[in-house]
Amino acid sequence: MLRPLLLAVLVLFLVGLAIPSLTAPRSASAVGSATGVYFGTYGGSENASKAGRIAGVGVKAVRMYVEWEQLENVPDLHGTSSMVWTQKLAEYDQRLVDLKASGLTPIVFISSAPTWAASRPRGPLFTSKVTSYVEFVSNLVRRWSVPTFNVKHWELWGEPDFGNTAVNPAYAGREAWGDDPVKFAEMLRATYPAIKAIDPGATVIMGSLAFDNFRTSDGPGFNTGGSFVYRFLDNVLINSGGEYFDWLAFNAYSVFSTGWERDNPSAGFDIVAKAAHIRSVMANRGVSKPLVILEGGMWSCCGASGPGTHYYVKADNSTGTYIPGENEQAAYLVQLYARGLAADLKGIFWYLIDDYEAPSSLTDPDGHRGWWRTTGVEKPAADAMRRMTSKLSGATYAGVPSEVATVSGRIEARAFTKADGSRMVVAWSVYGPSETATIRVTGSAVAITDALGQSVAISSVGSGVVQATIGFTPIYIEGATAPTPTPTFPPVTFTSRLRAPLAPRFSGA
Repeated sequence: MLRPLLLAVLVLFLVGLAIPSLTAPRSASAVGSATGVYFGTYGGSENASKAGRIAGVGVKAVRMYVEWEQLENVPDLHGTSSMVWTQKLAEYDQRLVDLKASGLTPIVFISSAPTWAASRPRGPLFTSKVTSYVEFVSNLVRRWSVPTFNVKHWELWGEPDFGNTAVNPAYAGREAWGDDPVKFAEMLRATYPAIKAIDPGATVIMGSLAFDNFRTSDGPGFNTGGSFVYRFLDNVLINSGGEYFDWLAFNAYSVFSTGWERDNPSAGFDIVAKAAHIRSVMANRGVSKPLVILEGGMWSCCGASGPGTHYYVKADNSTGTYIPGENEQAAYLVQLYARGLAADLKGIFWYLIDDYEAPSSLTDPDGHRGWWRTTGVEKPAADAMRRMTSKLSGATYAGVPSEVATVSGRIEARAFTKADGSRMVVAWSVYGPSETATIRVTGSAVAITDALGQSVAISSVGSGVVQATIGFTPIYIEGATAPTPTPTFPPVTFTSRLRAPLAPRFSGA
C-alpha cells in the first residue's frame, strides 16, 4: 500500500519543482499593454500644427469634443444643408483629417445638448428628444466611420454623474444626469444598438465619470464636498445600463489620490486604487468592462500658500503636502501612465496640452496643466512624455520586479516587457518630492536614467548588485536581472498504519 502512495508523492514533488512561483500569473486579458490608444490627450485636435506637436512626443490618440448644440441649434437638422450644420461639420471634418495625417486615433466625445433637447446642456435629455439624439449620433457614425476619417471610438457624454445642484457656484451650468440614472440608462439602451448597427466594430464608451469630489450627503465618506453622485454608476448598472457600452471611462486627477489610497490601502496607489474601486462597483452588479481614463493629470503651480496644494500619505499614515512645480508635474506624468498599465487600463488621456495662464500668473492651478507654456515653450512634462513613450510604447506590464529591493524609504516599482522583448523597471519614492529612498538592483550591466534623461549614480555593493538613491522623479532601470532563488522544500513525512514514522525520502536544500 505504501508503494503507490510514495509514487504519488514523488509525482507531486516533481510537479512542485516546475512551479516558479506561488503567485498565480495574471491572465493575458488582465495585462496592461501600451498599445492602441493608451498614450492619449484631451486636446490637440484644434489644428494640424497642434496635432503634429503632440504626435511628436509620442501621443497616439486624442479625445475630440463634438458639441451637439453647435451642429443642431434648431430641431432635427440631421445632416441637412443648413448653414450651421455645413460650416461646423466641415470644421470637425478637418480636425479628424489633421489627426489622421499625424497618425493619431480620435476618440469622439459627444455632449452639450441644444436647448430644444434638454433643459441644460449636460443633460438629462427630454424624454421626447432621445430619438433625436440617437439620430444625431447615428449621422456622425455614418459619416466618420468611413476610411476617410476612420473613427472607431465614441464617448457618450462627459461627467454625467454631476447632480442637479452645483454645491460650488463656480460650477453652475455643469449640472448633468447624476440624479437621473434611469434616464441615462435609457439613453444608452437607445443609442448603443444604433451605433453598432452602422459599425459593429465600433467601441462605445460610457461617458467619462468624475467619480470624485462627491456630494457629501450620499458619498462614500471620502473625497466629498462636491456635486458628483457616488451611486450614479451603480444605479445605471441596476437599470441594465451595463449592457449598452463597451468601455467605462472615468477621470482621475492627482489631487484626489489620497482618498482612494486610504479607502483601500491594499489596492495600490492613486489610479490603481480608484480603478479597483470602480471595478468592485461593477462586479457587485455582475458587470465587467474595460476601463479608460479620458481626463487625468496634474498642474504645475501655484505659490507657496496658493490653491495648488497636493497631498500624499506619509509613512506614519499622516498627510503630507507639497505645491507641484513643472518638474513634479513631469514626474507625476510618468507615474500616472506606469500605474495605468499596472491597472490594465485601455488608455490615459492627459488634460491639457497648452497652459492657458501665463507662467508669471499663478492664480488658477487649472491654467497650468499643459505640456507647453502660453509662450509656446516646452515644459519638462513634454520631454518626460517623449522619453517615456520611446521606452514604453508597445510594452506590457510584467508585475512587481524582484530584481529591485528597498534598503530605506518606500518605493513603487513596476516591471515591463518592452516591444523588443527586453525588460525595464520604472520606480520612484512614494513619499512626496522631499523624500528619497535607497534601492539595490541585481544585474551585471545595470543602467539607470530618470524621467528627464539624467543618469542616476549607482555604486557597487557586491557581486552583481548596485545601489542607488531615488526620489519622486521616476527612474528607468535597464539591464537588471531577477535573482534566481534557491528552492527549499520541507521534508515529506508519512505515518503508516502501524503509526511508525517513515524516514524522509526526498528533501531539497
